[in-house]
Amino acid sequence: MSLVGAHGAPAMGAEASSRKPDPPAIVPSHPRLHSRRRGWADRLAPYLFIAPFLLSFIAFFALPSLASLALSFARYDGVSAVQWVGIQNYRSLFEDPVFRQAVENTLFFWLVPMVPLLGGALGLALLVRSKMAKWQSFHRTLIFVPQVMAPVAAALVWRVMLSNNGIVNSVLHTKIQWLLDPRAVKWGVVRTLTHSGASTSKMCPE
Repeated sequence: MSLVGAHGAPAMGAEASSRKPDPPAIVPSHPRLHSRRRGWADRLAPYLFIAPFLLSFIAFFALPSLASLALSFARYDGVSAVQWVGIQNYRSLFEDPVFRQAVENTLFFWLVPMVPLLGGALGLALLVRSKMAKWQSFHRTLIFVPQVMAPVAAALVWRVMLSNNGIVNSVLHTKIQWLLDPRAVKWGVVRTLTHSGASTSKMCPE
């Protein structure tokens, strides 16, 4: 039997009595301990995320590098006992003419192509963006062709061009052996690096 008010509506007391009470809020028994554990978890989470990288870096790069550095001061063939020789290995290395030639070639291929590469790239960019240049889209595509060309195909093209009877010797009216003379080969490599890298280094300001 329900209580009805003056206008036929159920009384508020009946509604209030039919509602279930809200469950009590869960309060941790030790709030300080809970907050402390959560603080430690927040501090450890970043390290757990980078732990796989750190472990692989230490196992496959840091430790082998340190072992190689230590063995560079020793004579060891993987079978016999380690013999510490100090800086004798480095002394033999710097006295080796092959090593000195390798360092010279590395510096040559690093420094010499830098000027024509950057200068040529800047010149191409200014030429393409110039208001006097026509068919700019065509020239952009033509300049970028060496970059998308397959290395094998580019090597074959340069081999034909730099042969004894190739187009380079025909235009220059020379008989330089670009593919056999060591000094000419170095400059041929510089030319190839400049040709393939200028299109990538080309800066086109909008």
